Amino acid sequence: MKIAICQLITPNIDAFAKYSSASILAYCKKHHYSYFIQRDKLIDNLHINWTKIRLVEQLLDKGYDYVTLIDADILLTDINRSVESFIKDDQVVITMVEDTHLFIKSRPNAGFILIKNNHDGKKLIKMWLDAAYSDTVLADKHPRNQRIYWKYVQPFYREKQHLIPYKYISKYFFWFNKFLKGGKFAYHFDQTNNKVRSMYMGKEYYRMQYSEIELGTTKEVLSQKKGLVEVLS
Repeated sequence: MKIAICQLITPNIDAFAKYSSASILAYCKKHHYSYFIQRDKLIDNLHINWTKIRLVEQLLDKGYDYVTLIDADILLTDINRSVESFIKDDQVVITMVEDTHLFIKSRPNAGFILIKNNHDGKKLIKMWLDAAYSDTVLADKHPRNQRIYWKYVQPFYREKQHLIPYKYISKYFFWFNKFLKGGKFAYHFDQTNNKVRSMYMGKEYYRMQYSEIELGTTKEVLSQKKGLVEVLS
């Protein structure tokens, strides 16, 4: 099975994204996945968050069986758990993680997206982008990708959607994490202050004893400021 993992990492977030990228580089090396980083905007007339969905669309055309998008503020905590372990069955087209909303259940978060490369998968991504072009107001209202997905895509793909339990990819709550027992696969550092985000991601990166080799490689990769970087292919 051929699997590609991709991230959107623009130069303005390198300070914290380098830790995410380094953890994913170690992960891809271990499982023999391809790894791509997009360094700049792909869609001029939509918010840069929509570049992530365009990137997935472009990688589907490269013939991978699955394409996985991981946000740049996510740090992997268990590189032994494979992407394949999150694939429920052959009928599932899109796998995402449960969102954290307290009242609305079964709502996905777009920080982790796993798309099957078949007719339905490509159709879903096209529908997602088309809906963003059609409703540019909602497409620019945080959280942009998610709002469009919830309203326009999920109603058609609910039966072909699988949600990973929140405990696997959960928000980083500083010193409360050991009590909440989340982050079994990854932590999502969604602090609004990039300096704070960088500090805690770096702290966790070193606490988990990741190699300096991956971090050094990532810093070198991120020296390319534009275009698509094929980190591992």
